[in-house]
Amino acid sequence: MLPLKRRLEEMFIDAFGGFTAISASGGWKSPSEKVIMEPVVVYQCVDIKMAATTLDIEAITTYIKEAYEQESVLVISRPAWQF
Repeated sequence: MLPLKRRLEEMFIDAFGGFTAISASGGWKSPSEKVIMEPVVVYQCVDIKMAATTLDIEAITTYIKEAYEQESVLVISRPAWQF
């Protein structure tokens, strides 16, 4: 079985043809008002061929939520620029 990160990255490659991973930090306030700061990874994908489906994206976000025990996953989708 593949490590969690490797499996996730293969899902991005299968759906989009590739990805860029950017290390970052994030913060949020818990219900008890405690500030939580933690490292995060931001994945960027460009779907030039418009081949990824809603099901691909849902499968990736579901995997992230379950494998990494996340309550939410942000997905930003916008048309890609072509030159």
